[in-house]
Amino acid sequence: MAIECRNHTYAHITHLKELGKEFVHELEQFFVNYHQLTGNVYRVLDVKGPRAARQCIRNGMRAVRSG
Repeated sequence: MAIECRNHTYAHITHLKELGKEFVHELEQFFVNYHQLTGNVYRVLDVKGPRAARQCIRNGMRAVRSG
């Protein structure tokens, strides 16, 4: 999960668990429905916390550098 650091609404959030299961589920549904409107199929495979998010960012940065 990534949160823009200047977003005061969610600035205090440090872990996905702090959002609550219902909010996370609604967020998942948003992405599923958004892609469905464009004719694409989108499935949420997993929801993970900040450690996994940092690792994804690192992997993406490495991929861009090795390009």
